[in-house]
Amino acid sequence: LNQVDCSVQVSCASLHRQDCRLTPKTCGSCLAGFAGLLGDSNAPCSSVSSSNSTHSWCKSNSSCASGVCIMNTCVDVPQMCLNNCRNKGSCVFLDVNDHLLDSCPQSNALCRPTCQCNKNVYGSDCSLSTSQYQQKLAFSEFACGNILRVAGMQTVTSDVMIARANVVLSILADASTVSS
Repeated sequence: LNQVDCSVQVSCASLHRQDCRLTPKTCGSCLAGFAGLLGDSNAPCSSVSSSNSTHSWCKSNSSCASGVCIMNTCVDVPQMCLNNCRNKGSCVFLDVNDHLLDSCPQSNALCRPTCQCNKNVYGSDCSLSTSQYQQKLAFSEFACGNILRVAGMQTVTSDVMIARANVVLSILADASTVSS
């Protein structure tokens, strides 16, 4: 139910990114020693030693940490909402206190793009119908409840902790399906 579709069209390793894990059809963050668009993305990452920062001189996209060179200058690019909210919502930018912002460049780790879904559409990318959302919400509550119920019954080993962490990670893959 909370499995992520990782059928990525390109090899994440060729983009110098971690494998797909949390964001559907999207590679993970840049590998160690590489820089590029923050977070999950299918944009290539460049070697830190050969990447230029924003407003630096460049001759190609691959020479910029942002992956974008325009008129021989590395430029910052805006963060984007997951799957463009599937055209079923609006992409808005929030700061760390959930205040609305006008923009959110890739270089700013203190803001994030968020989908505000249209009526009767849910999920981090507005891809869930009402019934799918309710089903995921019920599963998340059931799984979290089970973790709490068995916590005192199990001997805590590293394997148990890893298993619990993986369940929580799976639940939080789309935090919009977790109730308060």
